[in-house]
Amino acid sequence: MTSGPSLSSNFTHLQSHDEQLLRLGMLAERYFADDPNTCLLKLRQLSELLAQITASNVGVLDRPEDGQYELLLRLRDHGILPAEIYQLFGEVRRTGNAATPAMAMTFSPLISSTAPPRPEQAPAPARGRQLEMQSPPRAARTKRSQNTSPKPTRNSPTVSTPSNP
Repeated sequence: MTSGPSLSSNFTHLQSHDEQLLRLGMLAERYFADDPNTCLLKLRQLSELLAQITASNVGVLDRPEDGQYELLLRLRDHGILPAEIYQLFGEVRRTGNAATPAMAMTFSPLISSTAPPRPEQAPAPARGRQLEMQSPPRAARTKRSQNTSPKPTRNSPTVSTPSNP
């Protein structure tokens, strides 16, 4: 992302520090109104990257595999993060954690209802309300029961139709 007259964001000041910080900030800003959960996830990613860059710059990024919580504690304990900033980072972390399951719950019904069953899995039998939804509407059942055409009997002639191989 290059600076120019068309680049307008609340996060453009981060461009001189790290392009990824700018990108995450701009994505959070883009999703703010339309997809708040994604916005929160992008803000969490931004805060994680900011903490990692800060820890790297001051020489306390000892274990890159440590989680955000441990890294924030280390920054606080080394006097890098004042208590108020530490609390803000913690709030972003917790809010981002809460947004992740909310997204999974939002999309899981869509995924499970549109994805075909795996070959090794048999479809689960419908129960309860689903069973009611699968039965024909009452008007269709009534119309079908009023149909007076004779049912074929054992002695009735049958018409054979060609079968598809």
